[in-house]
Amino acid sequence: MKIAHINEIAGVAWRLAEAQRKLGHEAVVFTPGETPYRFKSDVDLQGAQGPLGWNAVMFANWRKFSEFDVIHVHGGIWRSQVFYPLFKKRFGWKLLAVHFHGSETRSGRGLFYIDRADLRFHSTPDLAQRLPKSVWIPNPVDLPELPPQPYNPVPRFGHFPTHPAHKGTQEIIEFFSRIFGPLKRESQAHVEKFAGREAELWVVSGTTHDEALRIMAGCDAVFDQISPYEAYGMVSIEAMAYGKPVFCTIRPESYPNCPIIPLLKEHSAEKLRAIAQDEKYRRECGRAGREYVERVHDAGKVARQVLRHYYVASERPAYTPAQAASYWRRRGRSYSDELASPEVTATYASQSRELLETLKSLNIKSVAEIGCGFGRIGQQLVDKLGVEWAGVDLSRSQLLVARRLNPQLKSSLAEASATSLPFPDNSFDLVLAVELLLHIPPEQIATATQELLRVARSYVVHLDWFEDYITGFRTGWCWVHDYPKLWQALGAICRDVPMESVGIQRVFIVSKSGRVPSH
Repeated sequence: MKIAHINEIAGVAWRLAEAQRKLGHEAVVFTPGETPYRFKSDVDLQGAQGPLGWNAVMFANWRKFSEFDVIHVHGGIWRSQVFYPLFKKRFGWKLLAVHFHGSETRSGRGLFYIDRADLRFHSTPDLAQRLPKSVWIPNPVDLPELPPQPYNPVPRFGHFPTHPAHKGTQEIIEFFSRIFGPLKRESQAHVEKFAGREAELWVVSGTTHDEALRIMAGCDAVFDQISPYEAYGMVSIEAMAYGKPVFCTIRPESYPNCPIIPLLKEHSAEKLRAIAQDEKYRRECGRAGREYVERVHDAGKVARQVLRHYYVASERPAYTPAQAASYWRRRGRSYSDELASPEVTATYASQSRELLETLKSLNIKSVAEIGCGFGRIGQQLVDKLGVEWAGVDLSRSQLLVARRLNPQLKSSLAEASATSLPFPDNSFDLVLAVELLLHIPPEQIATATQELLRVARSYVVHLDWFEDYITGFRTGWCWVHDYPKLWQALGAICRDVPMESVGIQRVFIVSKSGRVPSH
């Protein structure tokens, strides 16, 4: 998928985009300008100030946005942002996801045009009551290496408010003073230091995100915020990822098994003293926080959740087996032309090189390629690996193109279905299928895999779209099958290798002998 994230709030869009890229998708973060916190983005939309300027810049990039499959808006949609409903009206098949992060929802200022959205996400559970049909997506974080345990003269508590008045900063200082006061105050750059009898509090604001994280790594514990909404923010998540105990006003029932220590509740003062005085307890709380973040907020896991919602929202009725067969027979007439553009040609050339490198390690002399198409891979196998090759395809049109483009393959082509192959058992060292099994309907996939394994003497290798978090997904003529489970059911050993050229594809190496060579 091609995903455009618009607006960067607390680093959420960037972390989510990075995780989506690692999973093989193309994600780009667009921002309307820099903030003092310098969160990362890919494209800065210069001149997007004020309603007129914002809409002018967005409409100027209309063509660019039309290239994406998903427009993922962070921070809601405001009344003046008419670009979104007009874009959705023009490109109704594009997914519009609106991600709500807090103030835009609680104030109501970002709740316009959301009836046009295909997906609604919210970043804290308290927002759900204002957003019908919305899904909680925990804010993502890249799990850092745990910093060394700090050895401060007295325990240091950090507080990192973006807007002190909104984060209850004065109340936190007063609460801290009641336990450890009187406090001696010292100002230094972006840090206000409050030194007490047995602990100190550092209030850090107005600095870069990276600098705030550096200071956080040197703290013993962290205060997030005092909020009437009883929800924790990114400060809590990042602090827990660093293995720090965290204090924040939270509603425990909204966050099952969350180790954050509630602020301004019964025993809050007692817990604060214990964190300051007991290093072992501090470490236990920090370890629990780290485990919670790994379980709930890990960027890879969050990205998988979001991608699954994209796919489900874009799901279309699947073809019946007869419709799928008819589709490929019809499409076969023009398939070779579809792959002729320079961009597609370059991608498939890289894919072919990767695949051939994998096949070289198998020491094979004969190959049956099922779904051989117009001989794109077959000709390279013959030329570069010198193997004996036979090709099968359902599309007569594709086979005719193969005979015309690759005369050397002419005598080795046959028209047949993957569910009924015209070969005896154990006929070839390797049975190969490239982008074939993803087009086999669920009712026929077990038969197809059995046929491939029957004909293979040693190996089956197939290259397919596979994302483990959406097994069972279908759209039109494509399915995401659970290949490891299918091969395991047949008693074969399977190993998969991610593709670099096409990130959402994998090469599956299946062995009948019980041993799969390392790659």
